[in-house]
This record gives sequence, structure tokens and C-alpha cells, in this order.
Amino acid sequence: MASAISLTQAPGKWSSRNCVPNFQSESQNRSSGVFRLNDIGTSRRAGMRRLVYSLVLLTVTSFAATVSAQKAQPDGNGGGGGGGTTVIPTISISSSGSPSTYGNNVTFIGSVVPSSCAPNAVATFYDGGSVIGSSSWSNTGTATLTSNSLAAGTHSLTVSFGGNEIGSTTCYAVTSNSLSQVVSPEAATISINDVPSNAVYGGSFTATYSYSGSGSPAESVTSTTTGVCATAGNTVSFVGVGTCSLYASAQASGNYAAATGGTQSFTVSQASPTIAITDIPTSATYGGSFTVTYGYSGNGSPSETVSSSTPGVCTVSGNTVSYVGGGTCTLTASASATADYGAVTGGAQSFGVGTVTPVITWASPAPISDGTALSATQLDATANVPGTFVYTPALGTVLGPGTQTLSVAFTPTNTTDYSSASATTILTVNPPPPPCPVY
Repeated sequence: MASAISLTQAPGKWSSRNCVPNFQSESQNRSSGVFRLNDIGTSRRAGMRRLVYSLVLLTVTSFAATVSAQKAQPDGNGGGGGGGTTVIPTISISSSGSPSTYGNNVTFIGSVVPSSCAPNAVATFYDGGSVIGSSSWSNTGTATLTSNSLAAGTHSLTVSFGGNEIGSTTCYAVTSNSLSQVVSPEAATISINDVPSNAVYGGSFTATYSYSGSGSPAESVTSTTTGVCATAGNTVSFVGVGTCSLYASAQASGNYAAATGGTQSFTVSQASPTIAITDIPTSATYGGSFTVTYGYSGNGSPSETVSSSTPGVCTVSGNTVSYVGGGTCTLTASASATADYGAVTGGAQSFGVGTVTPVITWASPAPISDGTALSATQLDATANVPGTFVYTPALGTVLGPGTQTLSVAFTPTNTTDYSSASATTILTVNPPPPPCPVY
């Protein structure tokens, strides 16, 4: 670099105090260290002229030494002296795509111009103020860094060129302008992992989930068939019969987007109710009856019926059970299916039907005279069912005077349905008349 300095006489040829010419520098040739004197004035005395020349020579020599010393030192940016050059490179950064997705690779590309500064230099990549990696600049002036670790969000990326010495050329260290890189959350998956294989009306289950992301997102389950299954929190209740369709959801969490799972369906079957006769008699006898009432655990209005497996003891007409014989009566209740409950047959229910005691009618006979034998007139009991009468005392017996007790034992012909019976009555036997007096 060359420039010139000239020494020019200031106004007035002599200083007022030292009688020495006053000069100003106008130009300098630094490469040679030689000064040109445009005007050194006209000295009235030769001695004064020699003094002026001596001062100028001393000044020029000192300046040349200073210039030589500066040329021997490297510049403040690492550039060498001795005629070397310095370069401030241009640097930029780009990416393989924005937005990218969390967990997927994205490549950042640094570019430095001129590329002659690049060989063997280091490229350092930053996310904000944090280093995320480094690589070497290629001979073509590019450097790349591939990463899949950037969190979801917006990032400010830069790349730095660390400076380089290429021969006599010094390339300064520089940093690129920032690049805004958007990282989208990764898509997560979610499903219900305990969908029941055997569900019945009136039941329920608590949903648990399979989630592919990380963190602890809020998870929920939703029913699209609320007439069959309803949800409250994570509990799914079976409120109807048919196909239950559910889907799971998860809120966004950290690096993962909100997720909605696919529909998961299963069948809710009818429940099994119970039925029983609630008014089984504790005491039943042949010839009686009762009307059945039922205890049913389901809902709706099923058709309820009763059947007898012992028709010789009890028969059924509608809901009326009649006792047609003595013994054990066994009944069974049933209910037809409803919307939510299947048909059901209850267990057998049994009770005893007792035999009937025949009714004996036997009026007290008229008094008889002493010595009169018992006849059918006195022994004339009747029963409301066929059977055999055995009297005590027996037919033809002559009883003594006084009040006599007559008894009868009755054995019914139908001993299955009727029991034996007995009865008594009172017979008055008049005493004989007193003998006639003898005169």
C-alpha cells in the first residue's frame, strides 16, 4: 500500500523563536520511506540550510524505521505481514426442510464464500447459544450436520466459520445469520388395550391404554354408541345390548402431537336374569289352590309363566296352581327375553300338599230303651267321601241304661287324597220301668 507525504513550508519562513523553517507534511511514500520537500525556503545563511537538511534527514530516517517495523508484524486479525491479504468470508445456513418432524432427521447446510477459505476449517452449528454439533468445511465451501434430536418447537440455528490461514491469505472467523427451523411434534398412536371379549348388559370395565409417545398425557375414552355403552372417566358401562364402539384419545405432550385412536368395537350381550316364585305356600292341602307371583331380576316386561312337573299333585292354569292330589308339588317359573335380558327358567320349587280329613256327620240318636240292641238307626254316621265306617260298640250291641258314648272310625276309599277320620256321639239308654207293685 503506497501513499505520499510532502513537507510544505508553513506561512512565514522562520519560526519566531528558533529561526528554523517551519514545514508541514504533505505526502509520504511509505514503501520507500522517502520524503519530498516542496519548499525548504531560502536561507540567508548556508549554515542554516545545512541545519534544516539535517533535521529533515533525521525525521525521514526515523519514519522509515517505523514503517519497516510495522510491515514486519502480523495484523491484528491473524494475517501475516510481508504483503499478505485478509478476507472476510460470507457465510449462510439452510436446512433440508422446515418444518421437520420430531424424531426425524433434518440436515443443516452451511455455505462459505469464497470456498478457498474452507479447506480444513471447522464449522460449528448452534441452536440459539448451544452447540448442537460440528463438522469440517469441504473444499467446495459447504459443511453439513444431520440431527434428529431437536425438540418440537421453533429453533434459531446458526453456523460459524472458525477462521483459516490459506498461504498468505487470512480468512476471518464469521457467524451466519440465524435460520428459523420449525420442528413439528411427532404423531403418536393410542389404543385401548383391554377391550373385553365377553361383555354383558349391566357390566363395565376400566379402560387402560397403549400409547406410543412419551410423557404422561391426559388419556380418555369416548363412546360413539351411547345407547349400548356409556363412559365416565375411564369407566365404560354397558347400558344396552348390541355393538359398543369406542376410541381412545391422548392430549399433546412435549414432542408428541395429540392423538386419536381408531374405532374399537365389541359385542354387548343380553344379561342372564333370575326368576322365582315368591309365594310358595307353607301349608297346602288337597283341593286348594294359590295364584303365583314372581321375583324377576331383569328389566322390561317379560312374559312370566309357571309349570308343574307333578300334575298328579298340582296343576297349572295361567298363574293359578290347583292342588289335585296329596304329595309333593313341584313348580318352575320362567320368563321370556327382553331387550337387555335373555330368557330364563328358574329352579324347581317344591312343597307338600296334604291329604284332606273327611267330614263325618253323625247326629245324636234318639234315646232307646234298656235292652234294645244297637242298630243302623243309632249307627248312621255319614262322610263327605266314600269310605268304610267301623262303629264301637258294634251293631247289635245291647247297652246298659245310662248315657253311652258311641264312636266311629272312618277309612276313606281314596287314601291318597283323604285321611282317616273318626267321630263320636252320645246315646241315652233309658232304664227299664219299675216293677209293678204287688198287692
